Order: sequence, then C-alpha cells, then structure tokens
Amino acid sequence: MIVIHRKITWLLLFSVISLFIASWLIYVSKRNLERTSARINQTHEIISMIRQIGFTVSQPSPQLELQQYTDSLQRLTSEYKDLRPQRDTLRQYLLHPPTKARNDSVSRLLSLMMQKEKTLVPRTRRRTMPTTVNRQALSRPGS
Repeated sequence: MIVIHRKITWLLLFSVISLFIASWLIYVSKRNLERTSARINQTHEIISMIRQIGFTVSQPSPQLELQQYTDSLQRLTSEYKDLRPQRDTLRQYLLHPPTKARNDSVSRLLSLMMQKEKTLVPRTRRRTMPTTVNRQALSRPGS
C-alpha cells in the first residue's frame, strides 16, 4: 500500500513540474510574439511616415509640416540605430530651401530608407513564424 502512495506522489510531483515548465514556455513564447509584433507594427509606422514625408516633399508644403514629420520619424526610430545616419542626412537636406535637386536627393534618400526598413519585416517574421512557413511548404501540390 505504501508503494502505491509513493508512486502516486511521484506521479503528482512530476505532473506539477511538467505543468510549470509548460506554463513557462507558453509565457516566454507569448512575450516573444508580443515583442515581434510591436517591432513589425513600428516598422509599418516608420514606412508610413517615410511615405508621408515623400508625399509632403513632392508638394509645395510649409517647412513646419516637414519639421513635424521628421520629428515624428526621429521619435519612431530613436531606439533603432538602423536609420540614424539616413535620418540625420534627411534633416540636413530639409534645412535647405526647396529645389528640384533637393527634392530628388530627398526622394532617393527616402527610397533607400524605405527599402532598408522593408527588409526588416520579412526577417522578423521568419524568426517568429516557422510553423506557418512549414505548413505552407507542406500544403503545396507536388510536395
């Protein structure tokens, strides 16, 4: 009788430990997904802001509006060092009076910034969604 109680006790103990480990893994996975989701959302906001600046530069608009957009871009990219050099160059370009040459330079720089930011989205998604990619690969005809 005592042997059965010991076995039940060990089984219960291992079940509780397994439950704690599974809960911890779920918590860690959820936290990583939330971080990745926040980074993807921020990347989309940065791309949207770059597009808005590009549109504003192509139109005759007041310097104050451009200044507000570049300030917003700076706030969005402050913790990421990827776009810092381009952001500073953009600020320098926008200090000059609007000319066709300046607008062309700004457009090229914004295009470069957008490309750089767009390359971050697929890399981030690849790290967090391997099961989705595997399911898509398995569901292809001929696989």
